[in-house]
Amino acid sequence: SSGINAEYGQYTLPSLVFRAMELCRVYFELREEDEKWEKKVCKILQYINSLLSALVKAEYWDLALRLFLQSALICDLMGIQTAETIAYEFVSRAFAIYEEEVSDSKAQLVAISLIIATFERTVNFSEENHEPLRSQCLRASSKLLKKPDQCRAVSLCAHIYWSGKNRENEGSAMNETKRVLDSMKKAVRISNQCMEPSVQ
Repeated sequence: SSGINAEYGQYTLPSLVFRAMELCRVYFELREEDEKWEKKVCKILQYINSLLSALVKAEYWDLALRLFLQSALICDLMGIQTAETIAYEFVSRAFAIYEEEVSDSKAQLVAISLIIATFERTVNFSEENHEPLRSQCLRASSKLLKKPDQCRAVSLCAHIYWSGKNRENEGSAMNETKRVLDSMKKAVRISNQCMEPSVQ
């Protein structure tokens, strides 16, 4: 399937990704002293993307999905326009793995929960990028195979609409009451279906 040595795929690539993330943090902390820090960080983020692409090619789906999300958080921490573009790419690729490669129902719930939790922690997405990802989280949650899983995941989406942050809010929680209520009502509807004898 992959052409990559198993040990390299499982251990070396993730280790390189974490080292590269650490280097991003170092440059971020030295940003006052190094006027080229943004350029350096962007190069490292592109390197991380190439490492994660190798993981995807090697079909280490679970590992790649988790590392794409972790990398998106690092991008978000940088707070620069180019990093936001790369963060969006990382979250989108995590979603692509989720939609195309994760078929087991338990693994699906874990994966979408990770995506939602990661996205809730981001603060530097513009509303233009934040809104479609919020909607994608809700749509994916509603399509899970099992109704109880749908209920859990849709409930989790309410957190994005309440405590999620984006650049326009300048670090303040979104507190979108109507969208939170819509998510919770949807979760209640699904939970009521779970109580019906015909639904497993």
